Amino acid sequence: MIQAKTDNQKKKTPDASQRLREKKRLNALFEISEKIISSLDLKIVLNRIMNLAMETLDANTGSLMLLSEKNGRLQIKASVGLKPEVTKSTSIKVGERIAGWVAQHHKPLLLLDGLKQHPDFSHLGGKKHIKSALSVPLKINKKLIGVLNINQSYDSIHPAYTDDDLELLTTLANQATIAIHNARLHFQIKEQNLKLKRNSQLKTEFISNISHELRSPLSAIRGHTANILDGLMGGLTREQQTSLQKIEHLCHRQNNLVNQLLDISRIASGGIKTKRTSLILGTIINNALPVAKPLADKKKIIIDFNLPKKIPPIWGNQEQLERVFINLLDNAVKYTPESGNINIRVRRQKNYLLNLVTDTGIGIPKTSLKKIFNEFYRVDTDLNCQVSGTGLGLALVKHIIEAHHGKIWVKSRESKGTTFFFTLPLDPRIISDKKTRTTNLPRSPRLYESEADR
Repeated sequence: MIQAKTDNQKKKTPDASQRLREKKRLNALFEISEKIISSLDLKIVLNRIMNLAMETLDANTGSLMLLSEKNGRLQIKASVGLKPEVTKSTSIKVGERIAGWVAQHHKPLLLLDGLKQHPDFSHLGGKKHIKSALSVPLKINKKLIGVLNINQSYDSIHPAYTDDDLELLTTLANQATIAIHNARLHFQIKEQNLKLKRNSQLKTEFISNISHELRSPLSAIRGHTANILDGLMGGLTREQQTSLQKIEHLCHRQNNLVNQLLDISRIASGGIKTKRTSLILGTIINNALPVAKPLADKKKIIIDFNLPKKIPPIWGNQEQLERVFINLLDNAVKYTPESGNINIRVRRQKNYLLNLVTDTGIGIPKTSLKKIFNEFYRVDTDLNCQVSGTGLGLALVKHIIEAHHGKIWVKSRESKGTTFFFTLPLDPRIISDKKTRTTNLPRSPRLYESEADR
């Protein structure tokens, strides 16, 4: 048997139109979350917020105002139903008018029947065409970024706004604020990246230009010095010959510096079209080791070179990768005390080979670890004053590794030693082969030991 409901029960039970309205609001909130967050373009985000607020609350006109960081005024950035000249010219000081009041007090506002029911705005004069209006602050982490306003005219067939509508618009505003904040961050990051890219291009162009300017006089100096040393301009005393040999040596060092600058410039700008082939890593390391051998022998430093028995070929440019190992080994030998050790290890990681060059040297201070790959940077130590260098070797290494789509990083402890880690891609033909082919390489323990230990 169905019992009749009491009058109180009937009052508490929402009618069909109210249920439909609540359902519409819930659906709108889900739609708002999805649509607003789906874009990181600030203009698109603002227009979507405005349109969804208007549609959800059956508004006739509305505006979304953002607080300008330059002049501290509220300016319309998106609107519906407003004349273009109004949108462009409106600029409100915080504390002035309705939006300024909301911005100043950080409180949402419901206005009914024009402005006459709110004494704070009676001085603005009545707005007879507005039946009800909602204005809510846009805040992120308690910081005001703008105000969202919607209006309903007397022409509207929908009932005037209520506190429930104000709560709904406040909820929408909270979601909208997150989307606006994310869009702004995205824009700032994009602008910063463009600025960094432009600065990098300018630096590359400067390095390239200055290198070419240095190269011409250096070539002339080297040529004249060689002619004098060869006796083409008469005999030389021992002192004159020694001085000219020093000049020749310094010219050679300066020429190496210019070449490194040009290489960094070309690789960074993509000017060098790197021809890549399938390479055996063991061959590359064996070609690089003799360069480090003389100083390693002099300091009685042992270089251990141990590769796994089976290791797949890599994909790269042999000359450039040899320079990577030459520079890293040269650094390791320079900064490792006598009778120290340098170890080269290789591990496979999916489609890459992870290479480790470890020494028992003086180490790198924590404050310098993030700077050592910068051009011209040298760690400020007493030993650096005694060791020759340009501060370009590691910068060049980084550019070469990244040009090969690899990564390089470093770990170090002062007085304990340093390890450089870097990845190199495998031959893509090996990766695509389900039965991964490998290249057998003999173990080569302690290649190029100190002559004293042989």
